[in-house]
Amino acid sequence: MPARRLSAVLFPLALAAAPFLLIGFAGNRGARLQWVLRAVAAIAAAAWIGPPETLTLGAGRTIELGLIAAVAGAALWVFLLASAANAMDRAGGPALSCCAIGLLALAGVAVAASAPGLALAALIGAGVAAALGAWRARHARAGAPLALFIGAYAALLCIAAMREIGLSPFAPPSLFLPLLVDALLTFARRREGAPLVFEIGVRSGLKRAHVAWAFWLASTHCALIGAVVAEAGRRAAIADPSTFDELGAKLNFIASLAPLIAFVVLVLLMFRLSSNVRRYAASQ
Repeated sequence: MPARRLSAVLFPLALAAAPFLLIGFAGNRGARLQWVLRAVAAIAAAAWIGPPETLTLGAGRTIELGLIAAVAGAALWVFLLASAANAMDRAGGPALSCCAIGLLALAGVAVAASAPGLALAALIGAGVAAALGAWRARHARAGAPLALFIGAYAALLCIAAMREIGLSPFAPPSLFLPLLVDALLTFARRREGAPLVFEIGVRSGLKRAHVAWAFWLASTHCALIGAVVAEAGRRAAIADPSTFDELGAKLNFIASLAPLIAFVVLVLLMFRLSSNVRRYAASQ
């Protein structure tokens, strides 16, 4: 039975993420073409996996998206995480290992939610990402296609978790936040060749290994916090309000908002950290 559950999750996810591997191995055939291909692959993968059309926001609030909006939102998430992993990997950063940390945290959430298929798929993804990250460290120019694939796989697995166990939409970004914030801030300031925070840290004179360790620690903290608040929010969403006294009802209300609160706080901290690194680099 666990093998059937695993195959029902793992194979569709791997197939949906496979086009990103092909796009990565196709190499740089023009930046615009790469972005278009990734966007098309993200839309196809999101439609194939089937995103949830109802999202739980917390405090008993839900939002009905409809099929088109659900696919569009899921495709944007896949596109962003895959592109962020690709950008950091091309800069020589620990993209694959950061994805592995996020996937381990997602596996913990799936275990707590009694979803063995999702948990095993996340553990396998984490193991593959960690192994590829170790291999990537020895082959400086060989990893970007793999990072695209792992980023897409992780994003699609988060979508499956949102559909299957009611994972809050604020939890997946928290699990991979340092990777996302670094890439998105760089894309927002985009000039051709604009550096990531990881690159800025290395260019400012810090050892590459020390910068990588900083990203691993940040990723671990964000993933652990994201996993804990995701489970708190999930339990609060399925709890029976009639079983609580006044204090219990208030605590359950706070727990239901935990994924949103944690996401906002972590984003602000990551923005502040990014600004500090850029200021430090400018002073050197």
